[in-house]
Amino acid sequence: MVLNDKKKLTMFILLILISVVILSQYISVKPSKVICKESKRGTPYCLYQGEIKGIYLNKKDDLILIFLEEEIKAIEAHAIGYAVKDSNAVAISISSDFSTLSFDLLNDAFVNGYYVKIHARGVYKGYLSIDRIWVNKQ
Repeated sequence: MVLNDKKKLTMFILLILISVVILSQYISVKPSKVICKESKRGTPYCLYQGEIKGIYLNKKDDLILIFLEEEIKAIEAHAIGYAVKDSNAVAISISSDFSTLSFDLLNDAFVNGYYVKIHARGVYKGYLSIDRIWVNKQ
């Protein structure tokens, strides 16, 4: 009788594990990822992959801030030559030609919960400065 109960328990646990594996194939949550490194061409950059946590605009300071789910650690940015004062967000100058297009794209990603990939090269007002943006559905 005890052996039969152990068999049932083993089969139940095995069934749960198989179900988890199968369900994990359909539920795809991409973790955020942050890397600061040199590119193949030797240009340093920081890469963020994940979702956007918030957006801040300040016309007076000529600043758009994009808040990320995972911070780009200042120590990693410093290691590749970027003196970052705040690592909780990346920035764009409102007056730059790039700002209108990038704001629309990033705002759409924020509103719809899309996954973004951001390259930041340089520093603007103490924040890493956005250079490239990709937006993907999860």
